[in-house]
Amino acid sequence: MKTTNNEIYDADEVKEVRQAELEKKITHVGYLKPHKGHKIWEFNTKTGDIRIAEMEDVPHNPFNKAKSGLPEGPKKKLMTKENCVYVSALNIENAVKKIGLKVKVVKVKTKK
Repeated sequence: MKTTNNEIYDADEVKEVRQAELEKKITHVGYLKPHKGHKIWEFNTKTGDIRIAEMEDVPHNPFNKAKSGLPEGPKKKLMTKENCVYVSALNIENAVKKIGLKVKVVKVKTKK
């Protein structure tokens, strides 16, 4: 038996305590609107990989009209991943500059 703070615990009265799983919720982090012709690049801080970010099409409301009266364009939602940084850039070389890495990008051609 252990005694702490005037409480007595018996060895026979052991209980299992497990952490409750938290529900994953969609949270709004911010906006990242790329310039015309730009792409959203994803940089993984753990592995150092740079690739084009995955986007998901979002259905739009046909009754919601733009203020100018023009039809709305297609809307996309960025699929965020853990330990990743997102940058809008024209190509991979500019994405590397914006992230702040001092790396030379080498393109490898594969034989077909």
